[in-house]
Amino acid sequence: MTKARYTLNAPHARWLDGALVSDSKAKEQLHTVLALGADKALLIRTELEPDQTLQPLAVAKLFKSIIDKEKPNIVFLGKQAIDADSNQVGQLLAGLLGWPQITFCSDLELQCNREGYVAIGTREVDQGLQKVRAPLPLVITCDLRMNQPRFVSLPNLIKARKKTIKLLDAQELEWRSRLNEREESECTVWTSCCKI
Repeated sequence: MTKARYTLNAPHARWLDGALVSDSKAKEQLHTVLALGADKALLIRTELEPDQTLQPLAVAKLFKSIIDKEKPNIVFLGKQAIDADSNQVGQLLAGLLGWPQITFCSDLELQCNREGYVAIGTREVDQGLQKVRAPLPLVITCDLRMNQPRFVSLPNLIKARKKTIKLLDAQELEWRSRLNEREESECTVWTSCCKI
């Protein structure tokens, strides 16, 4: 994420935010994001369980409500969720926003033309590498080669712990989960079996 700021030339990047949808225990991850160079961090607190009521569409709707307020030009997301291994939030978010998207992006550059900024991304697809162009505003899902992991230095981690993480409750935002629990029942137990 921070490498993307330098790749896109620092003058173009006004600020870099980190956002996360999780329970309150996820603050540690956002402190790491701040230590790596993000300017602000936002935790959207929810007690919804991943893979149950916190589905990719719900996460995309939560991010959309934040994006509608903050008005960024580029939104970076991971290629896929680490818990459910789904590859949906980026595409759903782009669809909800009505923005173009570059998925599986492993390299990115910005160019300025008469119409404004255009992103040129290199996508990793089954056939090899594919170059695509898209105007801003834009949603990008990043492949793991987009950013080389680096260690967080201790001084930066100490500075990051002093920064505040903005907390929002998911209920405060304009979104609605489509999954509701209707009833809960015991499953039937099979008592007999036969050998075939």
